[in-house]
Amino acid sequence: MTTTFTMDLHSHVIEKKVKAKDYWKNVEQKKIDVMAITEHAHFDIRKAFERVAKEKPRDKILVPGVELNTDIGHVLCYGPDERVYDHKELFEFEVPIETCVEHAKQDNLVLSCAHPWGYTQDSAAFLIGPKKLMKLIRKYPIGIEAYNGMVGHLSDIMYESGWIRRPNNFLGFLQKNRVTRKIGIGSVGEKLQKSLDRLVYSYLNRITASVELGESASFITAGSDGHSADRLGEGMLKIKSQTELNTPEDILDLVVHHKQDVVWCGVGVREVRPGVLEKISPQKIKRMELVDGLKYLAMRKIRERVIADRKKREQPHP
Repeated sequence: MTTTFTMDLHSHVIEKKVKAKDYWKNVEQKKIDVMAITEHAHFDIRKAFERVAKEKPRDKILVPGVELNTDIGHVLCYGPDERVYDHKELFEFEVPIETCVEHAKQDNLVLSCAHPWGYTQDSAAFLIGPKKLMKLIRKYPIGIEAYNGMVGHLSDIMYESGWIRRPNNFLGFLQKNRVTRKIGIGSVGEKLQKSLDRLVYSYLNRITASVELGESASFITAGSDGHSADRLGEGMLKIKSQTELNTPEDILDLVVHHKQDVVWCGVGVREVRPGVLEKISPQKIKRMELVDGLKYLAMRKIRERVIADRKKREQPHP
């Protein structure tokens, strides 16, 4: 019997102090089977996992993970169990990606490059360039987060500005996704793109670039990158399985070795009838989310300056 598993492999709870009951309530409403908790490495990542795990429904699978701050940008790291949180060397700021790969080999961890074309300050395509990134995913068993729900809503900022009339906030993906091309709506996105402002189009291109990069990776992931409960499921991966899956290890094996069985990677959707998907209406970006984004950028700059000053002090004087 073939079963399709719906997964959100990128979520957070610490910054917004998300309650476990709210977390799982939204997961249930959006009919998600598998969640991964991937708190930022500079927070209490084990606490984040335990907060959600203690109220996990029996019919859901929770994958333990963490979002690493590597020298190529943010990388999602998943483990088959809580031992993923014992790899303290990985939780340093700008940890070398080679170190991450070595730890992954030792303890069956899974690495996926988060929002590779998302944000200039922490995404691999901007930090090391697309050519080096392509060489990296061909050299090492690193996946690509082909769709990130938070990046998908970058375009909402532009739409709220009044520059366009919100014809659709996912045009780029419609054009590239094979499923939508088959049912003929990709051409709609193509026509509408011609009338978009160039800056808006550049944001949408970040989404399609990640999808295209994922085609070259050995495996792909997708997730909402939700920092609040109502954002969960706004990015998802759907994969078919011929066998019963019950553990995080089962899920990671499916993701890594069965890319050919992916039936959806993108914006949150639900199946309204066999073979017919309906988009889950996203929440509008709130003012406080923009403020939090600016706060994150500021804190990152501060960390970078502190590390640079420390390295300078540690250099031997002539």
